[in-house]
Amino acid sequence: MAWRIWGNTRDDGREGRLLVGAAEHAKDWAWHHADAVVNCAQYDFEYRLKDMHQHRWLHIQERHWFNGRSWQQRMRRILDFVITHLVAKHAVLLHCWAGKHRSGVFGVLLIALIQRISWTEAENWYFRERPLPDSWDQQRVQGLHVRHGLSAFLEELRSEAFCQEMLEILRRRGVQPKTRLSSAMSSSGVPGKIS
Repeated sequence: MAWRIWGNTRDDGREGRLLVGAAEHAKDWAWHHADAVVNCAQYDFEYRLKDMHQHRWLHIQERHWFNGRSWQQRMRRILDFVITHLVAKHAVLLHCWAGKHRSGVFGVLLIALIQRISWTEAENWYFRERPLPDSWDQQRVQGLHVRHGLSAFLEELRSEAFCQEMLEILRRRGVQPKTRLSSAMSSSGVPGKIS
């Protein structure tokens, strides 16, 4: 139903997981599998969450003022929200409509920040953890990255030591990407997929 892109690799626990999924996963599946949800799509949805305060709407493609905040203010606020939940060992689901591109590019940003790796390394990590059907999907993620200037934004966050203490806590947990298909299989039989 969703793909684990960072965090706890055990199928029996949800602590400290960053997940990517489609809108349908956020609406129902998240009730049992996620502690917080970030909607990266242009439309907001009704959710079945135990605590509605654990839902944020990013609308990543809206580069202008939205809901009284600039794009950078929204990005910073929601990055802090996600990182805080991961430090608390919560499962966070990022979603858009299909769970590939908009949620994926936000996931790449988080992976690059947490792991202190380059944007390209973080993209490769994401593509390994969340297999995309074809090269067009990968190009779409890469295009969103370029269109929104996310490499420059990542460097800006790093230069100002954004959430530095919390990011250090996450780095010390030592999460690594899956390296072999056999170790990546979950109960669903799909690499990184959690059913």
